[in-house]
Amino acid sequence: EGNTLSGWPQESTSAFKSAPVFADLNNSGQPSIIAATSSGILYAWDAAGNTADNFPISLQGTVLGSFAVSDIDGDGDLEIASGASSNLVVIDIKTDGGSGEYWSMYRLNPTRSGNRSDLEMGVEVNHPMLPSQFVVYQNYPNPFNPSTTIRYDLSEQSYVQISIHDLLGRNVRTLVKELQDAGQKSVVWDATDADGRSISSGIYLLSVNVDSESLVQKMMYLK
Repeated sequence: EGNTLSGWPQESTSAFKSAPVFADLNNSGQPSIIAATSSGILYAWDAAGNTADNFPISLQGTVLGSFAVSDIDGDGDLEIASGASSNLVVIDIKTDGGSGEYWSMYRLNPTRSGNRSDLEMGVEVNHPMLPSQFVVYQNYPNPFNPSTTIRYDLSEQSYVQISIHDLLGRNVRTLVKELQDAGQKSVVWDATDADGRSISSGIYLLSVNVDSESLVQKMMYLK
């Protein structure tokens, strides 16, 4: 069972809308407890509940969110930044600040000055992000010579058939005819028919069939 610290709780005439922040404002090796009321009064206390020097401070506005504490200008003392109504207020604390990790807090560190980019994040190469839907992209390049790449996305394992037809509907070549896993796919057509012979210049139809879905696109081959 926990015991209430001497000097606590602290009271105010208006509500505290944001969680407190811990920061060593005077380089004493001990954190101060900093909090702001909704009416825009910024308080700081030591662990015994004693008000810190030069506090409380009026922020001249309403405070409804959290604030940050950091050595913004690199001069060795800390600054407190807070939104107050339509203003962003920065208070320069004119005493040397200390650094300390007291416990993990909102915004990734005890002074609420962190950012999502501070986190080291990674994605396992064995688990790439899968497409959310079936998509066929326009072949590239188009017009083309001597070859073109056909890219498509599969959101799930599917039976895929990709064929090339001339404008009369005759099959020129079948590039893919197999069951494929979900993922980002591509196939290259080198402008040859099923017998390996070069085709004539002109417009050809790319037909992509995936299970019950199908799509047709035009491609132009130039010699």
